[in-house]
Amino acid sequence: MRLCAFLRTAGATLGLSSGAALASEPSSSASDLQPEQVLALTERVADWQLGHPSSHPATDWTQAAWYAGLMAITDISNHPRYLDFLVQVGEAAHWELAP
Repeated sequence: MRLCAFLRTAGATLGLSSGAALASEPSSSASDLQPEQVLALTERVADWQLGHPSSHPATDWTQAAWYAGLMAITDISNHPRYLDFLVQVGEAAHWELAP
């Protein structure tokens, strides 16, 4: 049920009409959600974040959750833009940790 609440909140935050329908409480279980629906909404959230960068420095620890989530998407998405973005971040930081 937590996933449903998250998807409903994410969809509403992004103004996605499909977010409310997708994240409505399932009648039996969260297994009613189709993986492609979850991926589509996840990609829309990631795309929104790519278009609205954080004000924190790219190497700030607060970016870690964003980068970890984005890295997870690269394993399941057919779109190279997520990995491309992460490579750009790594290259800009010269593949080093922040001081």
